[in-house]
Amino acid sequence: MKNVTELEVGEAMARLSRAGRALLDWTQEDLAERAGISVSGLRKYEGCVATTVGMTNTLKVTFAAAGVELSLSQEPGQTELTATLRLTSGVPDRKKVRKK
Repeated sequence: MKNVTELEVGEAMARLSRAGRALLDWTQEDLAERAGISVSGLRKYEGCVATTVGMTNTLKVTFAAAGVELSLSQEPGQTELTATLRLTSGVPDRKKVRKK
């Protein structure tokens, strides 16, 4: 089994972050505000320039609060990561989760 690199994990989480924002109809500014992070930091994260464990955890908690779970897994014997985006509380009401 191939060991997954930190870069591969970072790239997969960046893709999940973008997919989660699309699902919730959030801009980078919306997510950054909710997560309490800078927009420039989020842009670096989603652009795979600076993916850190701390940022990943912050974003996972922020998405979870909106009813979206982000996760990665690697099955035994597989060489690739499986990225999963799952709704935990039904279809989100975008009007409720998006600030005006």
